[in-house]
Amino acid sequence: METSEESRAVNRFLDSIRAALYDIHDRLLRENRRISATTIKQIYLGKEEKQYMLVEIFRDHNNEMESLIGKGFTKGTLQRCNACKKHIEDYLEFHYKVKDIPVEDVDHQFITGFDHPSFVLDSNTLIPCGFADIKSLEQEPGASDKRSDPS
Repeated sequence: METSEESRAVNRFLDSIRAALYDIHDRLLRENRRISATTIKQIYLGKEEKQYMLVEIFRDHNNEMESLIGKGFTKGTLQRCNACKKHIEDYLEFHYKVKDIPVEDVDHQFITGFDHPSFVLDSNTLIPCGFADIKSLEQEPGASDKRSDPS
């Protein structure tokens, strides 16, 4: 009798672990996060690391950039950075049907798709998009002054 009671206790414990793992899996699905056994295990063990998101990083960068206008950066540079962020948001929405992705998911397929000179949202809308925009982020401060502002 004691053995079957002990077995039931162990089974209840295993059921609670299984339920917790399914809850973590469901949460990752809702958050559009990468799902792997390692990720689920880390979260279950309380060792979850912050997941860096691509658009969030762009937003933080552009906010910092805005505070540096006149201190080595121009409004035109900020406008190009904002345009690049918008292109990435459009690309994510169009191709992946998500608002943001983890930086670790930026792979060769993502880069080559984004680097394509343009992508079509619908038959009337061509969205220019490419890493030429990102390369402008790497220019020296003031180098963007040589270009005309898009406004």
